[in-house]
Amino acid sequence: MIDKIIAKLEKAGYEDFDVVDKIPADSISLTTDLVSLKIYLPKEYEFDQYGIDDFLRGMAGYFRTRTVLDRDIYVMSVTGRLTEDQYCKLLQYIIDEEEFVAIINNED
Repeated sequence: MIDKIIAKLEKAGYEDFDVVDKIPADSISLTTDLVSLKIYLPKEYEFDQYGIDDFLRGMAGYFRTRTVLDRDIYVMSVTGRLTEDQYCKLLQYIIDEEEFVAIINNED
């Protein structure tokens, strides 16, 4: 799935993302699990959780988020299944807002 996501982002003209294996400490990052998506926000991005929550609810009203501080990083859990297109739109939103996003490769 990650290859399809990368292809969609590149086709849309987005290049400011990276695929990583570990949660980075200096940028917003997302897992690739569309059923139980996790978004990791370093402390300096604490207030971005509100914009991300609003964006998700704008796509579909049934998306809900829950954010907890785990050590020095905020973990935002998303309830509700995203489609690949919704996931790409979320990545594009974060890139537009923060100029970069990391995609955590949790596929085996």
